[in-house]
Formats: sequence, C-alpha cells, structure tokens
Amino acid sequence: MKHEVHWISGSQDKIHGVFNTLEAAQDSVRDWWKKNNYKPPYIRVVRGDDYVWWDYGLHNAFYVFKEIQEMRK
Repeated sequence: MKHEVHWISGSQDKIHGVFNTLEAAQDSVRDWWKKNNYKPPYIRVVRGDDYVWWDYGLHNAFYVFKEIQEMRK
C-alpha cells in the first residue's frame, strides 16, 4: 500500500507526492516545512479507514495522506 500526499487549501487540491509508507509521506511534509522554515503551531490528526488528515494550524489548509492501491504489471 502506498500513500499519496495531498495539500488542500480552499478548493485547491495539490498532490505533494506518492510514498511507500505513511511515515515517509509524513516525513516529506516535515522536510518541506523544515526547508521552508515553517513550524506549525500544532498538528491535529484525524484517522479514517483509508486516510490520515492533518490540521496543522491554518484555518483553510490541510494535508491528507491517502492510501492508494499499487497497480500491478
């Protein structure tokens, strides 16, 4: 199972990348924050059946880590 990272702000939904594990997907966001000198005031985590949702302090922007099926050849 791979994880697709979405940055959602208002009506925008931008794919941040696809990663082999949830940990790698979440680390990619933390790495982006570090590179851009951003420190969220908090991270609130909501877990669903096939996603993890991060509310990280902005009132209109979130990260969603979606489980996706790998396509087999």
